[in-house]
Amino acid sequence: MNELLDDLGYERAKDGYHDPNNRARVRDVLLALARVELRGQIYDPATQIRDLYVAPLIALRGGRYRHEETRDISVADLMEKGLPLSLRIELGWYAGVRLPDGQKTSPCCLAT
Repeated sequence: MNELLDDLGYERAKDGYHDPNNRARVRDVLLALARVELRGQIYDPATQIRDLYVAPLIALRGGRYRHEETRDISVADLMEKGLPLSLRIELGWYAGVRLPDGQKTSPCCLAT
């Protein structure tokens, strides 16, 4: 999280961490992106079958938090209310559009 805020041009405080408001802003944007759902289809003209694919834009898989900032936040609320030092993020849609080796799947069209 600190590196991301550095890259965005924010300055760190004297303790080496970024301002809690800036960390909260980035956290909230990432939470919003995790709620974006992509839908696509793979169509096989030979069988005339449409396979629907639904996935989040990104998936938040956890994070690291300073105990002194989060000791009063339950595990259930930590992702939404805690100020992470770092987050584990995965692209939720990647497997539906690309194969593990990075090649495109058969004709795939994201819904508009």
